[in-house]
Amino acid sequence: MAERIAAIEDALLTALRAANTTIASSNIETRNVPLTEEELKQMIGRAPFIYVEYGGGSPKLGTEAGKLLVKRFVFNVFVASKSLRSGKEGQRGSYDLLDKCFDALDGAVLSDTGWKGVVHWMSEQLFYDSNEGGTIYQQVYAVDGNQ
Repeated sequence: MAERIAAIEDALLTALRAANTTIASSNIETRNVPLTEEELKQMIGRAPFIYVEYGGGSPKLGTEAGKLLVKRFVFNVFVASKSLRSGKEGQRGSYDLLDKCFDALDGAVLSDTGWKGVVHWMSEQLFYDSNEGGTIYQQVYAVDGNQ
């Protein structure tokens, strides 16, 4: 299971890097650090970025006998952009990142040895708004895949 989650993360990162060529590859990565106030402030300082975080899994489809056929993996995608001129321009840059992430991921088909999954956009919201002028947005995607 852990290998499958890592393979999905890698596929998501590959799709996001291909769609966001203006962001350094090192700023499109996975994260798993608890989101404390201090961590959020540090994240804003690293903008522009796209971070992918595994959010958990659940059964999606099974047989009457209880055999799991499809599992849903949930991933959070955090984005932020910044502008040296104004906070509003940075926020609008984040809107562009949200659009690029959506275009790259929603409906994408991911596959690995013995596994295939489809990515579905689930939600999007403002995640963090700091007094220092930075904002982080979050998108949530589900990847439904066969076992």
